[in-house]
Amino acid sequence: MAEYRGYGGSGGQPYLGQLLDDVADLRTHLGLAGARTLVYGRSVGSMMAIEWAATDPTLAGLILESGIADPLERIRLRIHPSELGSELEAGVAERLDHRHKLGSYPGRLLVLHAAGDDLVEPSHARRNHDWAAGPKRLVMFERGDHNTIMGANWKAYLQALAEFISAF
Repeated sequence: MAEYRGYGGSGGQPYLGQLLDDVADLRTHLGLAGARTLVYGRSVGSMMAIEWAATDPTLAGLILESGIADPLERIRLRIHPSELGSELEAGVAERLDHRHKLGSYPGRLLVLHAAGDDLVEPSHARRNHDWAAGPKRLVMFERGDHNTIMGANWKAYLQALAEFISAF
């Protein structure tokens, strides 16, 4: 499991552009063969997981839990539109076009989300799923929220993971 900069025990500042750049460095450092690798991203980490899939089409599988489909939509919840500016919008469009990234990823995708998630709305899960080009599965759990998805759905959650992983 990798922690992105500025979180957990990792130093540095969590600037989004640098986090995306870190994906290639991590892949090189670990020396993982894409065809034998599953990448899992949760919440903000889903953006880096999608970046990995977009830059390594040989990746065996991608798992997104409570994943973000449209980062600009999430940014707009925290920043007034007048504060955004065209430069930020252009940067997000250039680096975080998840529709394009998932649409060009041919590998397997598992999307896990809680219907009660009020931090990253379930519509993000549906969009991530719909945009994916390869074989895909969406599991929408009726119980739990953004932070309790696994605990509230323990058996069904593990079953979904086991089914996804056993296909490899």
